[in-house]
Amino acid sequence: LEVAVDPVDEKLYHCTLAGRLGEFAFDLSLDDLQSQYVYKPTFNVKSPIAAKLPAYLQEEIAFDTDQLQLFFWRAMNFLMSSASTK
Repeated sequence: LEVAVDPVDEKLYHCTLAGRLGEFAFDLSLDDLQSQYVYKPTFNVKSPIAAKLPAYLQEEIAFDTDQLQLFFWRAMNFLMSSASTK
């Protein structure tokens, strides 16, 4: 997991997750007013991992702040699974 805070917007995080199946990049921003995070994929759609990603990681989604741990668990669980189970 690599995370860099955007120097202009401190509530925007540039993230890269890596595992057995590859790596993908995304932005995660915090919306304080709605107590939500917004996930926005930034990986190259032509990359080898793009076709393997589950649908929820291929498009922009928003989720409540208390779901952040579950989001990362699901993403890492996918990346660390063996290729034979996908």
